[in-house]
Amino acid sequence: MHYDGTLPDDIFSPFKNLVFTSDEGEPLYFNKLPMRHYDRIQSTMSEGKIYAGSRLRGRIFYHQPTHKRYIKDVDYLDENGKVCVTDHYDLKGRKYAQTSFFHKIGRVMRAYYNEKGQEVITENFITKDIIYNDLENNQIKLFKNIVEFTIFFLEKMGMASQPIYFTSLSHPF
Repeated sequence: MHYDGTLPDDIFSPFKNLVFTSDEGEPLYFNKLPMRHYDRIQSTMSEGKIYAGSRLRGRIFYHQPTHKRYIKDVDYLDENGKVCVTDHYDLKGRKYAQTSFFHKIGRVMRAYYNEKGQEVITENFITKDIIYNDLENNQIKLFKNIVEFTIFFLEKMGMASQPIYFTSLSHPF
């Protein structure tokens, strides 16, 4: 159900299929990560680190196999070394989502972006609400939980009456 940037093209997920209109692109190699001018990346075959001077500013995690150094997630750290934001990249090199953290709670919200960088879906991990920005119809829809959102997605895709197999063992409803 949840998209982690690695689903095959023929597998459906509302977090992938409602956001992207194209399957074009190539994985984002570590040295192509957009950064501030004075930041630098130090990378090994399994992970990367972003430094601002001598201060660790972020950590880079790679898609499997890690030796190819295609970016999966980038954790940006606050002044205390705690993760404040994680940018998520798919195997097409797109920044498809950004997760925000609050130091006393953990993850708070995740925004999903289309190819143009427009926010399409916002998932609130505290309230469980999901907001869908229907850019085609210039409408915003609010769903109380993942079940309501999934039903909407299935109806929109014309799959509500078709047999469907869910693999949600790691994220039960």
